[in-house]
Amino acid sequence: MVRLDIGGFKSGGRSLSRELEAAELGLDPNDFEALNVEIELDREGDRILVQFETSGTAHLICDRTSEPFAQEVQGTHTLLFVPHDRVESLSDGSDDVVGFDPTDTSLDVTDAVRDTLLLSIPLRKIAPGAEDLEIPTAFGESGEDIDPRWEALRKLQQQSE
Repeated sequence: MVRLDIGGFKSGGRSLSRELEAAELGLDPNDFEALNVEIELDREGDRILVQFETSGTAHLICDRTSEPFAQEVQGTHTLLFVPHDRVESLSDGSDDVVGFDPTDTSLDVTDAVRDTLLLSIPLRKIAPGAEDLEIPTAFGESGEDIDPRWEALRKLQQQSE
């Protein structure tokens, strides 16, 4: 879990840095390692602005070669925490405005950190150097002897042509 201690935090800003384990975010430790989050908190009155940058190493499978590779990922996100009764008037349907009780002593940003990491994984996962590899596009006969069980089908195909 990524909980931010706000007990005694009246106003102003502060920075936090934290190394994370994948399991703390509900992620598979085989898929992520060396996770880090840099957090900036800024409180003004009953509002707390939380800006964070996540980074780490994701273990992916290349879409071109099906080989595993590691890739650095990073992402940023901003959340505004306001009292529960003010969320609706400020959010305009956005998930970036989150309600909290002003008497709370901590804020949970685990879901936002996890989602930011997951969204930082590229849609097209290409290992370094795989873009330059030639991908075979012709399939079929390779000049080798064909399994005799298929010979009858080949004769039918030749007759229809």
